[in-house]
Amino acid sequence: MQQQVASFQSRPSQRSAGARGPALTLDGTGDSIAIIGAGGCVRWFSRLSNSEAMMQLWCRVLCVAWLVVGMARVAGGQGGPPNGQKLYYPECQRFAPSIMLDCYHSYPEVAQFLEDAADQFPQFARLESIGKSYQGRDLWVLTVTDFDVGSPEHKPAMWVDGGIDADEVDASELHHTTPERPRDTTLRPWDDDGDGETDEDGVEDLDGDRQALQMRVRDPAGSMTVDERDSRLMRRRRPGDVGPFFSVYSEGIDNDEDGEYNEDRLGGIDPNRNYPGNWSLGQGGSGPFAGSELELRAMLDFIIAHPNIAASQHFHSSGGVVLRPPSVPDMSLPEPDLQLYLAMARRGLEVTGYSLATSV
Repeated sequence: MQQQVASFQSRPSQRSAGARGPALTLDGTGDSIAIIGAGGCVRWFSRLSNSEAMMQLWCRVLCVAWLVVGMARVAGGQGGPPNGQKLYYPECQRFAPSIMLDCYHSYPEVAQFLEDAADQFPQFARLESIGKSYQGRDLWVLTVTDFDVGSPEHKPAMWVDGGIDADEVDASELHHTTPERPRDTTLRPWDDDGDGETDEDGVEDLDGDRQALQMRVRDPAGSMTVDERDSRLMRRRRPGDVGPFFSVYSEGIDNDEDGEYNEDRLGGIDPNRNYPGNWSLGQGGSGPFAGSELELRAMLDFIIAHPNIAASQHFHSSGGVVLRPPSVPDMSLPEPDLQLYLAMARRGLEVTGYSLATSV
């Protein structure tokens, strides 16, 4: 029998990511709870204890657990500091009941946070690794339930994950430990430009300011011009503009001397396009086959091995929208299912303060 999983995505505003503490609340019904997967995952189990301690654990751990999946790498190259040190932000506070989640966590900080949470609340939280990433990191899953009330495998469960999109600032260490602004990909080498080489033409911090930004080059045929409101910005040229006009490139050089700049950067396979559902070889970043990436495959194997998982929630860090199925325009849902999704979406808008809830 095929496993049926209800699914939602929540995309907070990128602008406010990491700028405030947790705003998550739970109803104390005692009938349902989750399992949290770190490395970014959370499972949700029923019959959770109503204790205040459990509520505090769930609220705080969830907000951080979704930082792990999709994290790119701790890199000292590309002009970054040694040993994956942060370029722009201080160290984050360890897990504590009074913690405010207003800090960008590194992978070691997230792992430590989850270990501390599991150690402080052994009745309600258990941490396990479900595999290794391409770079050999543990993919953590934190199960949150009342272990005194039956086995987690015998309770209805919800899977919650985050950090799948590596180009979102909450999800990738490359944003914080190197000048790289990562794409939405894993770091497994990939030949983006079809020249038989992998990752050979990435961005560089040419001026040593610890950022890889953009370069503007005067070009009469260029598509951009200087924004009148702020000369540091560019805008697309419009009819009637008199110039000067520019072409804009990401910061770097033509490493492989093929006339293109930074066209074969780190990685190339998008985990969010690597799921089996609606997978297509023709979609950019989808990978050689569905589930080809180690990180995503570990997640899929775990979910298949736990048929009690009945729903899922996927956290992102840009957009400010609650997304729900169906994920393709020509798919129709049974009316009872659709009404349930709509009711949950309305509740999601109330909790988050977002203004939009729609199908994917």
